[in-house]
Amino acid sequence: MNHGGTVFEHDSLPAEQFVAVDQQRETASLGMWTFLATEVLFFGVLFTGFFVYRTRWPDAFKEGAHELKW
Repeated sequence: MNHGGTVFEHDSLPAEQFVAVDQQRETASLGMWTFLATEVLFFGVLFTGFFVYRTRWPDAFKEGAHELKW
């Protein structure tokens, strides 16, 4: 990465477990996409489950709402 014309050492040398900087960059990118995919799956299931339960048992949600203390 170039910061105002200065090339830092960490930009040209890969970490010791990588062969090349491109491999390190691709691994970091794959890790980020994997993390994002797991977050989408987790929250997708969470919200889908909430809405399924809310539509199947609306009376239970209405009764539970009366017990909430805002």
